[in-house]
Amino acid sequence: MAIPKGFVGLVQPRSGLSWDASQLAVTGMIDSDYRGDLHVQLFNLGTDMYKFSKGDRIAQFVIIRRPLVKWNPVAVLSETARGTAGFGSTKGYRTTT
Repeated sequence: MAIPKGFVGLVQPRSGLSWDASQLAVTGMIDSDYRGDLHVQLFNLGTDMYKFSKGDRIAQFVIIRRPLVKWNPVAVLSETARGTAGFGSTKGYRTTT
């Protein structure tokens, strides 16, 4: 496949396969200038062997526009409520609706 310039393809897990069979596809991004075979890396989150057959739907592919962003380095970053808090830290900053 040839992804149009200005777009990328995202490999995404299928929720049914993850939920029903404990098989999780790793998210990946395919650039528009890539030409070659696509591969999907899977993790078996269960304890049993799982057999795939040719044609099984193991992941989904989403094509989205890739925004062109101009990065401007700054000497000092602006302050935020989160600051440098890492993994799991956004729980305290969620708003309710």
